[in-house]
Amino acid sequence: MRAERPRAADLLCDDAGRGSLADAQYVLVSAFAVLFAAVRLIRRPGELPQLPWALVILVVLSAAAYLAAKCAEGVRPVILSVVRVQETGTPDAPIRTGDDIEIRGAGFVPPGAATPAHLTRTVVRIGAVHVQVPLVPAQGGFTNPTDTTLTVPVPADVPPGWTDVQVITASGAVTNRVVIDVTGS
Repeated sequence: MRAERPRAADLLCDDAGRGSLADAQYVLVSAFAVLFAAVRLIRRPGELPQLPWALVILVVLSAAAYLAAKCAEGVRPVILSVVRVQETGTPDAPIRTGDDIEIRGAGFVPPGAATPAHLTRTVVRIGAVHVQVPLVPAQGGFTNPTDTTLTVPVPADVPPGWTDVQVITASGAVTNRVVIDVTGS
């Protein structure tokens, strides 16, 4: 998610605002290398500073660790299953228009998207119909949507039959397609 405004703490934190070892080590090693080069340049302003190979290797390893950490945290959202929401003890039934469906998976709430303004951008595409994910507030956040589940109603605009379900996260990332069978009311 794009930050509302940049902060100095962003250099040492991940996208969710938590302290990040990968970010901190990258900033510290890079700052040390720049400071080392600046001191050498000040001592001999007429020539480019010679950096020791150990420092160059340290900077390269630091950048590789940072890149690996960023790639690991930027997981693409995925739908694992779509089920009809039903009360405990009720018999299993097919999905109908008007029913609530629960979409289970991972990565539905991107890092940094915990505010209502960001979460309202989360949309579920059922066939050709886009459904806004309703926000369900709870103590300290929201119970819908969460990073692993979303609950949305199946609108009457969805025609009966086999149809695709996809989630479009607040950051604009789109999940895989899962096919469900919607029966008429």
